[in-house]
Order: sequence, then structure tokens, then C-alpha cells
Amino acid sequence: MSKRLLLILFLVSGLLATSVVSAHPSEAATSTAALQQKLKEKGFWITGADPGGDVELPDADFRGLSAIVIGDEHRGLRRLTKEHCDRLVKIPSTGRVASYNMATASGLFLFTAYLQQRQISSASSTK
Repeated sequence: MSKRLLLILFLVSGLLATSVVSAHPSEAATSTAALQQKLKEKGFWITGADPGGDVELPDADFRGLSAIVIGDEHRGLRRLTKEHCDRLVKIPSTGRVASYNMATASGLFLFTAYLQQRQISSASSTK
């Protein structure tokens, strides 16, 4: 049985922490869902990166406590992981690219979040 890889990015006041969950498929879904629940209890908004998401990345709000879940490059997010997300966000595409690898998706999500959190930080420093 092959292992699955899942990347979870946590954004707290513009700082980044990561957690890579690598486990057998049955273990990964349970441990990820438990981690997502713990983060929700601490006030995080859980965003899943998914090509079928209802929100496009430029329209997603990452100004508060955010955790971004990036799924396996070949199969994406597992069903249970998706169900524990507060929202599913897709990267808009205008071509034949249906999805991106984990590194590219992570970079796009993090840069979007960084820009939003930077705006908050510069707005509060000018007051």
C-alpha cells in the first residue's frame, strides 16, 4: 500500500509554519481530520486547495488565522479532509492546466495570503 502526502500550511500573523502528514491512506485521513479540528478550535479558518472549489484564489480571504491544506499531487484532497475544510479554493486557470503540483500550489496560496496580511500590517502601521 502506498503512502500519501499532505501539506498543511499555517499562517499566524504573517509567519509560516508547516506540517507534512505522510501516512498510509487510512491513517492520513484520520490524523488530518483531527488536526483540522484542533486548528478550528484554536480559531483557524481551514482552506482546502481543490480544482473543484467554489472560490477562486484571488477572492479568498486569508486575513485572519489561516491553515491551507494542499493535497496529494496525483489524487488531491481526500473526501474526509475536504469535509473538514471551511471552504475549498481553486487556482484560476485559462488553459489546459487542470491542477498544479504541491510546490506551485503552495507558492500561489502563500503569496496570496502574504499580500493580504501585508496590507493589514501596513494599514495598521500608518494609523
